[in-house]
Amino acid sequence: MDFQITISTLSQKKTSQLIDALRILAWSEFKTKYKDQASNYKTVLDFYKEVFDPLWKKSALVSMNLDEVTKYIDSLGYTVEDVLSMRSKHYQDKADAKLRFENKNKPQVEATDF
Repeated sequence: MDFQITISTLSQKKTSQLIDALRILAWSEFKTKYKDQASNYKTVLDFYKEVFDPLWKKSALVSMNLDEVTKYIDSLGYTVEDVLSMRSKHYQDKADAKLRFENKNKPQVEATDF
């Protein structure tokens, strides 16, 4: 494997973040729309991997440039700030859930144990 160090431009980074935000928004709507079909899969993650992800990777959205993705977001009635805020909230919620899960599975130490 030939490794390379690269640094994305600010435009590339912003484009990537906006496309990721649209993926999160699309997934949220997709799993709601197809919740009956999702129940046929062992987990929601399986449904994501086997159904949504291949469709997402084929969509025109994944190859848009910054100007195109910004115009698309505008056409949906959102602002760039709206979708970036949704993305931030998604990742914060995910981190919070992971922390709750980890804390739930840790042995609890009582103050009297010291």
